[in-house]
Amino acid sequence: MKKSKAIFLFTILSALVTSVYGQLYVKNSTNNPISIAVGWYSENSSCYVTKGWYNIEPGQTIDPGMTFTSSDDYFFYYAKGWEGSYKFLTNSDAFNIKNADKQYVKDDNPSYTWAMFRKKEVHFDFLEKKTFTLNLTESSSAGTWEGKYSYEVPGPVAYNLTINNDNSCIYEGEGIQTFFKVSCKGKIVGNAYEIYYVKTIDGAFYPADWIDKNKPIMTLYYNAGKLYTDEGQLNKEKQGGQILFKKKK
Repeated sequence: MKKSKAIFLFTILSALVTSVYGQLYVKNSTNNPISIAVGWYSENSSCYVTKGWYNIEPGQTIDPGMTFTSSDDYFFYYAKGWEGSYKFLTNSDAFNIKNADKQYVKDDNPSYTWAMFRKKEVHFDFLEKKTFTLNLTESSSAGTWEGKYSYEVPGPVAYNLTINNDNSCIYEGEGIQTFFKVSCKGKIVGNAYEIYYVKTIDGAFYPADWIDKNKPIMTLYYNAGKLYTDEGQLNKEKQGGQILFKKKK
C-alpha cells in the first residue's frame, strides 16, 4: 500500500514538473509604438533563432510564442532604443532566422542585417509556472543612451556629446573656427533620443533666439547597430540618416 502511494505521488509530481512551463510576454509601457524582435537558443534545432517583428502599441501586451524550458533560462530581445551587446541577424520584413549568429547565414541572405540584442536571464522557483513579462518602459531604455560619444569620423573639429543618467547632457565642439559648450536636456521618445537646447555655457553657438527650444536640436537613433542622427534645425543638409557619433567604450 505504501509502495502504491509512493508511485502515485511520484507520478503526480512528475506530471506537475513536466507541466511547469510558460510563455514570454512583452508589454509596451511607453507612449509610443515599439517593434521588437526576440531570440533564443533552440534545443530542437541546436542553434540560435531570432524572430520578428512584433508591433506593440502603447499599453499592449503580446505573446511572441516563446516558451521557457528550464528553471534557469534566458532569451534575447532587440528594439530601437533597447540595443545591447549580443549580435544576431534580423530582416526588415517579418523573419524567423535559424543560426542567427552565423556569418554564412548573412552571406547567403544579403537582405539580413546585424542588430545588437539585449540578454535577459530569468529564474523560476520549483513548481512555479514559468511565465515572464518583459516590460518596456521609457526608463528601461535610458541606459542605452547614457554615456560619452564622439564624432564618427575624425576631422578638423572635434564634437563630443555626454549624456548623463538624469538625461542632462553637454554638447561640445572645438577645432578650426569652432568652440562651444552647450547645456542640453535629453528625452526618450519611443525608440529615439531627442536632445533639446538649454543654454550656451561657453564659446559661440547658434544665437539663442534663433533656436526653437520646443524642438530638438538633434535626434539620435540606432539602426543595425549604428548610431544615426537627424540634426533638425541645426543643419538641414544633414537631416536624417547621418552617422554622427560613436559611443566611447
